[in-house]
Amino acid sequence: MSPEIQFKIVNTASLPFWALMIFAPRWWLTRRVMESYFAPGLFAAIYVAFIIPALPNVLAMLASPPNLENVVSEIAKPQAFVVAWIHYLAFDLFVGRWEYLDSRERGVSVWLVGPCLFMTLMTGPLGFLAYLAIRGTTIFNRKS
Repeated sequence: MSPEIQFKIVNTASLPFWALMIFAPRWWLTRRVMESYFAPGLFAAIYVAFIIPALPNVLAMLASPPNLENVVSEIAKPQAFVVAWIHYLAFDLFVGRWEYLDSRERGVSVWLVGPCLFMTLMTGPLGFLAYLAIRGTTIFNRKS
């Protein structure tokens, strides 16, 4: 299977989890799915399946002092980029899951959390920081 198809599959596979958290945050199924580690665990397992064949290259790169040119050269290869992208998907989904669960526990309005989750999906740390800012504002910590 080509890296292009792999890239499309993993991207598409992550979207239902984000859609549940953003568009159906109060649905019992969303809560049940997100309370389990299924979503981030699935992407972690996919990552492991993809990284194992690449371990010789990755270990060789890690064994030498950090060098931007070498990292860019390696990640520029389509298969290596897919592995790196799965890494992003796994961790962004883990952070989004935490935001979702934490917001439910604290009673943060779904109208405020949804945009943060979308930003986490699209820009990772920016969405995480936006959620932390909202979380830290106690005026919004009421049931919605």
